[in-house]
Amino acid sequence: MDPYLKAYEEFTELEIAFDLDTLRLNEANPWELIRFFAYNELMKARGVFGEGQHRAHKGVLKKLKEHSVPFFGHDPITAPRDRVLVIGHQRRIKTDQGLYRDVYCEPYLEIMQKNNIPFNYMERPYSLPAHFTPTETKKVFYLDNILLGKHDSGSKENFVSLLKTKAAQFCKELGIPSGPLMAYIDNAGRHFSAGTDNIRRLLKKIVPKKIVMAIGYIRVNQLISLEAKKMGIEVIEIQHGIISKFHMGYSYEKWRKNPPAFPDKILLFGDDWAACAPFPIDNKELITLGAPRFQDKKKISQGIGARKNILFISQGSIGENIISAALELEKSVDEELHIGIKLHPAEVGRKSKIYDQLRQNGNIDIFDGNEDIYALYEQYGTAVGGYSTALLEAREFGLVAYCLDVPGVHYFDRFITNKKVSLISSIHHLAETIKKQGDSKNRNTGNIFSDFRPDKFLELL
Repeated sequence: MDPYLKAYEEFTELEIAFDLDTLRLNEANPWELIRFFAYNELMKARGVFGEGQHRAHKGVLKKLKEHSVPFFGHDPITAPRDRVLVIGHQRRIKTDQGLYRDVYCEPYLEIMQKNNIPFNYMERPYSLPAHFTPTETKKVFYLDNILLGKHDSGSKENFVSLLKTKAAQFCKELGIPSGPLMAYIDNAGRHFSAGTDNIRRLLKKIVPKKIVMAIGYIRVNQLISLEAKKMGIEVIEIQHGIISKFHMGYSYEKWRKNPPAFPDKILLFGDDWAACAPFPIDNKELITLGAPRFQDKKKISQGIGARKNILFISQGSIGENIISAALELEKSVDEELHIGIKLHPAEVGRKSKIYDQLRQNGNIDIFDGNEDIYALYEQYGTAVGGYSTALLEAREFGLVAYCLDVPGVHYFDRFITNKKVSLISSIHHLAETIKKQGDSKNRNTGNIFSDFRPDKFLELL
């Protein structure tokens, strides 16, 4: 069996065998709060994935300095009472005006502003840098301290004791080191105890009617969802990226009890996404709303580049696989190709033999930092990647899209089967395919990214 599929099956079967889906503590499921990390640790231990899409943490003194920022005009407890609470995405894109934009949430903020719907915008912690400023969002409250502070030792101990024995057995059955998961459980226990009280206090003060968030499976957002549901506040998640059966933030295929911290509704880019994962909520709560950023960029696009201009789209967890493929293609073809590679922001400054080889190769253009990937689509006619949402966006812009046979390719099973993207088995296969492809520039349309529906969003509020 494919190593990725084998790991997925073992993980999801053990969850049920150890009754991890039925755990409860103060209406929460502690396993749900560490599940995403546990799955990634399994994949890393099996050598399937490398480091994920996160930034390295800073030293203690720098972190203490950064955690002081929210006390100077950005402390969430000072937020006014408002109808909607928005928990944004902290990884922002710099605009031409020099402001940092939350590309996932800003379109929704603009709709609410236009329709005089009062809201508070809050941003969860980011490790490097602490936060991108100045922001396009006029007022931002930072959630850095929401998980800090005094915790109830009894609550933390109950959380840890409920998980540690089962987690140790879980790791033993899977043949992976238990150390990282045990440390994560201790940390999650402290956050669960301190964060629950802080979040409850915050929600009781601002009393939102709705909560809208990007990335529902991040711990601070999960704890917010838990407390919101206890207070009868509906939680709505905005799709921000790839969704798949193999994404533990959304996939609960075998669970007998629904995860308590899961959002009430998911707003999807298009109809195709509703069938991409076994969501633990009813289909009627999976709502196609469209992809506003994608739609805006596509409207102003000037076209696409020549087919033999090839853009590799990298990702943190499989960056070395993508870079190796780009280097191999550059060496293997006789004809002249224009090859570029767009690194994920988390890969900027990453050091390894492969990354060094890429930086020393003068024949491949390297894009990182704040380059607008949509602008790159106008320079390139062919996109190659793993399972990034950007590969699907490139395809919808009109580029020919090829998916490499790399770890995580199963995330794209549905899109490969539906011929949205083509699976490439080797670089030789890719080189031969590129030689044969024409240079037509027909735009694709479909159900991956539907037209944005602001009216439907307003109805939900």
